Amino acid sequence: MHRFVSRNILPAFALGAWIVVALAQNPAEKSSALVRENRFEGDVLVPMKAGAPKKMHVLLTNWGIHGTQKIERFPEQGFLVIQLHSGNVAVNINGKEEKHKGGDFWTVPAGASMSVQATSESAVMQTMVIKQAVGK
Repeated sequence: MHRFVSRNILPAFALGAWIVVALAQNPAEKSSALVRENRFEGDVLVPMKAGAPKKMHVLLTNWGIHGTQKIERFPEQGFLVIQLHSGNVAVNINGKEEKHKGGDFWTVPAGASMSVQATSESAVMQTMVIKQAVGK
């Protein structure tokens, strides 16, 4: 009996400790309607139709939108390529309303503003921001 209890209690205790640590790391961010997780950031060489490749700065970020709250001004700026991984959203890009469902891709031009609202319980999307690299 003692062996059975120790084998099952230890993983449960470890999982419980992990949950407490994860929630304690950024309590203000966890309560927000919008949760950000950067996945990649760096400079890449992009081939051009004419001429030498250009150095561009790329930022890949996952976003979780919890609840059906509206984000009036999406915080990411620059040319955006967005994929909605799951959920449903309504976006407004410079006054044009669009509805998207999981699996959809869309773009936001550099300089445009976008609002986003989850129309399902929550939504997960990934953005890729492409900007001119500093120094080039």
